[in-house]
Amino acid sequence: MPPLQSIGQLRRNTLYALNNEDRFPGARKRWILNRIWNDTEFGLLYDTLIDSGVKRKDIVVRCFDIDIYTRQKTADDKLFYLTSQNEGRNTGIMDSRENNFEWSIILDGNTFITSDSWNSIRAALHTA
Repeated sequence: MPPLQSIGQLRRNTLYALNNEDRFPGARKRWILNRIWNDTEFGLLYDTLIDSGVKRKDIVVRCFDIDIYTRQKTADDKLFYLTSQNEGRNTGIMDSRENNFEWSIILDGNTFITSDSWNSIRAALHTA
């Protein structure tokens, strides 16, 4: 989402998480690619996930549709269509329900979880 991010930043951050974040016991990581409008960056990010061992079934794609985008009437509507974080989060929740996951923790892009953080999250969920 320029100018907040440079081209390739999301991919670099994702690769960092893939290479440095632990595999958390009892968790299944899913990746939501939410309306990435740059086809080249989308392809590179998707390939980065696959090349890092993420299974295709663990990648949820919300495609950018230029036709829907151009039908938006105002600049604010176009911006909302592009960003749509809540719709992306809702997609994660629906995916969790469809896959009968007991818990779903939706994290926005560029989030990195340490092992200590995961242990705290897991302990909190088990006491809930």
